Amino acid sequence: MNQFLVYALIAGFLWGLWPIVLKTSGLQGSWPTIVLSIGALMFVSCVTRELPMPSWKGLLIGLSGGLMAGLATFLFTKITSSNDAKASISSLYSICLMMELAFGFLGACYFFGEEITTRKVLGCIAAGIAMWLFA
Repeated sequence: MNQFLVYALIAGFLWGLWPIVLKTSGLQGSWPTIVLSIGALMFVSCVTRELPMPSWKGLLIGLSGGLMAGLATFLFTKITSSNDAKASISSLYSICLMMELAFGFLGACYFFGEEITTRKVLGCIAAGIAMWLFA
């Protein structure tokens, strides 16, 4: 089996599981985002070995991506820490994932010239239908 497919399956499993674990913590306010960020930093610090210093441009672009991920995580943890009936994790998490799929596909095609195939377009349409069904 392709090692990257294995990585994707494990990542998908863990991405599906962490919001449930975080919701059971009972943390409120910004605490879910803080704890999640600290946990991610601890893990990455443990598995990262000697790295060459990237360019400043690469660091700034990466930092902007990190800020976007931080905002997305902050907004999503507002959902997981809420007791409001409108904050349904099963629905809202699924909508977030479908948005991630669609924009990941569009961004990869636009920025990296990835091929637009019928299969990928159908996947985006299916993601759109899934968002509508979960909404």
